[in-house]
Amino acid sequence: MNVSVSALIERLGGDAEVAGWFGLSAKAVELWRRRNRIPDRWQLPLYDEACRKGLSISRAEVLSTSKRA
Repeated sequence: MNVSVSALIERLGGDAEVAGWFGLSAKAVELWRRRNRIPDRWQLPLYDEACRKGLSISRAEVLSTSKRA
């Protein structure tokens, strides 16, 4: 399952929202979008936080973002 990182971040509330979950800058999350890749170290924390917040996301969607060229 290949999911656009941009679409995924939008579903989770946008750059500033996702960045705020981890104390990152919105620019850092914007870079994920531009690279179309969520860094490996943030994938599971992103999934866990989205689930805690009751957001609709699957683990496969997040993990698929590491297989980008």
